[in-house]
Amino acid sequence: MDFSQTAFSDSNYPIAYTAKIVAAKRAIEQCHLIPLFHNPYTVLLAGDKVENLLSRWQ
Repeated sequence: MDFSQTAFSDSNYPIAYTAKIVAAKRAIEQCHLIPLFHNPYTVLLAGDKVENLLSRWQ
C-alpha cells in the first residue's frame, strides 16, 4: 500500500501528518554512514515528505 496516496490530507489529519514527518526523519537517519536504526517501512510511510524535508534541511 502506498501511504502517500491515501485520502488523508495534512490539514484535516494532523496526527497522520505528524506520523509522516517522524517517518521522514527516521528515513533520513538511515542515510547516515552509521545509522542509529534501520527501518525499511519509514520511506513507504513518509512518501514524498522525505524529499521535501531533505531539500529544506540539507
